Amino acid sequence: MMASGREREIYRKSNICGVAIVVIICMVIIVACFLGGKSVEAQNESYILLESELESQIADESERAEEIEEYSRYVDSDEFAEKVAKEKYGLVNSDEIVIKEE
Repeated sequence: MMASGREREIYRKSNICGVAIVVIICMVIIVACFLGGKSVEAQNESYILLESELESQIADESERAEEIEEYSRYVDSDEFAEKVAKEKYGLVNSDEIVIKEE
């Protein structure tokens, strides 16, 4: 049972049409992946900038924390207590001589 020429022509045209649809779908998928990849690259660039900015902030805050720790040690020292006593309350050590202006 051989198919007639007309039937073969219809079968061939439907095969070509099916292949064309598959190729178009593949092209659409490739373009979508390409555009999605570009979007991911742009987002990655922004994340890289954000990461460097945050690392800079971390460095600044670490430096600030060290300064606060150093100031905390200074506040706990006798030198600080003596300075505050002299400046705020006018106290002097027993071995110091006070000279007042008239």
